[in-house]
Amino acid sequence: ALGGLSALVLTVGGLAAASPAMAVDPASSVVISEVYGGGGNSGAPFNKDFIELLNRSAADVDLSGWSVQYASASGTSYQATALSGTIAAGAFYLIAESGGATGAALPAPDATGTLALSASSGKVALVSGSTTALSCGTACSSTAGVVDFVGYGSANDAAGTATPGLSNTTSAQRTTSPLTDTGNNSSDFVVASPTPKAPTTATGGGTDCGATPTPPECVPGTTTIQDVQGDGFVSPLAGQTVTRVAGVVTAVRLS
Repeated sequence: ALGGLSALVLTVGGLAAASPAMAVDPASSVVISEVYGGGGNSGAPFNKDFIELLNRSAADVDLSGWSVQYASASGTSYQATALSGTIAAGAFYLIAESGGATGAALPAPDATGTLALSASSGKVALVSGSTTALSCGTACSSTAGVVDFVGYGSANDAAGTATPGLSNTTSAQRTTSPLTDTGNNSSDFVVASPTPKAPTTATGGGTDCGATPTPPECVPGTTTIQDVQGDGFVSPLAGQTVTRVAGVVTAVRLS
C-alpha cells in the first residue's frame, strides 16, 4: 500500500546515464542496499542468498553491462553475476544467488546468479560497465569501476570499515530512512532480519510503505501538489519527472 503517498510522473525522459566509473562513489545513482548470505541454511528465513540494489535517483538506470561480484572474507578471487534490464527510479533490484532447502522463496528476482555468499563474512562489489571478475586482490573497494562495495564480518576489504558479522538469520541493510551513503560500511549499514523487496516502479506500485526501515520511495519529497498544479492551465513542472509527491487519495462510489 502507498500509505497516503502518491507519485506523479509528468513525463519520462528516457533512461539516466550511469554514474561515471570511479572507486566507491557516494554519488552513484545505484547502490547496494542489502546483502544476505544465509539463504537455505539452518534456521534461514529465505532459501537463497541475495544481493539487493537501490536506485536512489529520480530517473531509471540501465544496468546492462553491470555486475555484482563476491569474494570470501580473506579471498582475492571474485565471481560475478551479470545484470541486465533497468532499475526504475526509487526502486529496488533483487538478485537471487545460491541457496538451499530451508526458508521461504524470495520475491520474484530481477536477476539470478550462482554466487555462494558466506553467511557470516565476505565482500560484495557493485561494478559498473564490466562483468569480468575483479582481479584487484584486497584493494577492490578502491578500484575504478567499483561504484559500491560492502565488506562484512572479518572481510579484509571494505568501504571504510566492515559491517559487523552476519548470520543465517540476519543481513546487512543500508539505512534508508534517511538513506545514508558516506562510503563507510560500518556507519551506512545495520544488521537485522532480511527484508528482500520485490521490484517496484517509479510510481511506487507494490511497495510496502509500512515496512521498517521505510523504503526511500515512500518518504515524501519536497515537491507539493500545489507545485505541480500551479496557477494556470499548464503545470509549471511540465516536462519534468516528479516523484514522491505527498497527498491523500480519495474515492467516491456512485451507486
